Amino acid sequence: LVGGVLDVLRDFFVTKTELTCSSAVSVVGTVFYYLFGIYDCLMDLLIYCMIVDFATGVTVAWFASEPQKKISSKRGLLGGCKKIFILLLVGISFKIDTITNTQMIRTVVLWFFIGNEGLSILENVAKLGIPIPKTLKNKLAQLTNEKEGV
Repeated sequence: LVGGVLDVLRDFFVTKTELTCSSAVSVVGTVFYYLFGIYDCLMDLLIYCMIVDFATGVTVAWFASEPQKKISSKRGLLGGCKKIFILLLVGISFKIDTITNTQMIRTVVLWFFIGNEGLSILENVAKLGIPIPKTLKNKLAQLTNEKEGV
């Protein structure tokens, strides 16, 4: 009987590892909410698009680029920094929404960068030879020419 009671009591107390992990998740979640607002489906989509864009960009650099544009840690770091700055802009837009008591600015900023990441993903998969509709391919070529100033 005493052993059973002790087993039940032991289950009520958390271990040091559980406490450390729970505290870390709590701190990260709190900081994330403070910086970016609620983690909703738009934020989830943006982060997913950022990961896919980074992965397709690395794949293009590894397999489909000209020799002078192979993978470089400098270009990878620059790409990672751009992603961080995008998230910081989302954070700024969240703070503006908080001050103005709206949810419009953050939503517009999220949709803009989701679209931007989506275009980059399409450009990357086209370079990898994945078939995309001809009309879309022509628009991407036009966009690339505008970026390069042709």
